[in-house]
Amino acid sequence: MLDADWDAAKAHFDAVDLRIREKELAQFTSSHAIVAKQAAFFTLVAYSAITMTPRWMSDADGGRPRRFFLYTFLSITIGFNMLSMVICSWCMIFGPGLAIRGPPGSMARAISGMHSEERVVHVTFAMGIIFLVLSAITLAFTKLDVSVLAARVAEEIVEEGLNGRTTIHDDPLMSEYCVNGRTTLAAIAHSHKPLACAVVMLGTNDLKAHLNLNPHQVARGAGVVAGDLLKIAPRVLLVAPPVVYEKEDWGFVGAHAKSKALGPLYAEEARALGCDFLDASKVISIPDPEVLLQGDGIHLSPQNARDRGEAIAAKLMDDMHVCTPRSLN
Repeated sequence: MLDADWDAAKAHFDAVDLRIREKELAQFTSSHAIVAKQAAFFTLVAYSAITMTPRWMSDADGGRPRRFFLYTFLSITIGFNMLSMVICSWCMIFGPGLAIRGPPGSMARAISGMHSEERVVHVTFAMGIIFLVLSAITLAFTKLDVSVLAARVAEEIVEEGLNGRTTIHDDPLMSEYCVNGRTTLAAIAHSHKPLACAVVMLGTNDLKAHLNLNPHQVARGAGVVAGDLLKIAPRVLLVAPPVVYEKEDWGFVGAHAKSKALGPLYAEEARALGCDFLDASKVISIPDPEVLLQGDGIHLSPQNARDRGEAIAAKLMDDMHVCTPRSLN
């Protein structure tokens, strides 16, 4: 009689223990599923951030170290979150399978294993969140320090750069979009009104050999653009581009000699229009790729861009007294 009661009690307690174990199994499976979904979402966020190419994230802002840390933190974020997803997926697939189809005692082994893996998941998931937060902080610092000019002038700076843009000439070799600066100028400028002033630095792409323009024609084209801007903005700063070097595969044959002659010619155009003038070649020097073995001889280095921004900011504050809401650069 006692043996029968003992067997019945043992069967009852085993059944209760099994139900508890089943609930634990369901709880662990559910928690792993939640973590896996959150980790997948954070992975997507980090991947989107690491593959974006916004206008403000360029080498011209001098923020390469911050971008290095940003991409490093984002990569670590992706790594930890993917590890969390792998562990959770493994537990959700093999944990219940072991509990249901394994030998006697497999339920306890499955729950014990999922419990130990849960502690690991908590660590990897927490590290993923920590590095995602660090990425967000780094991104904020990267975006906040993108414009020397905006910081110095304390105004909203609207930058309208375009690869290959000329002054007033069509480029037959640029077929993807219109690079004629004068053609698109009115729409761009009017879309940003009211303007406190406009800063224009065009002419480098006019030096391409196939356009067959001499320095006087390049300067005259820049003067035409500046004159058009004076009809929209109360003040215009005309900036003569810096001296560039030869880049035959890009069409810049003879560009070095022509670019050295632009400063005085741009100054004449500015005087004729009554607008302000800045000679960028007096402020910056594009690195000679044959001497310094860096750069391409055409584009500004990050330090060039920073120095140019400082010079333009000083010119605007000293001579133009910027005080209205918006500016066009």
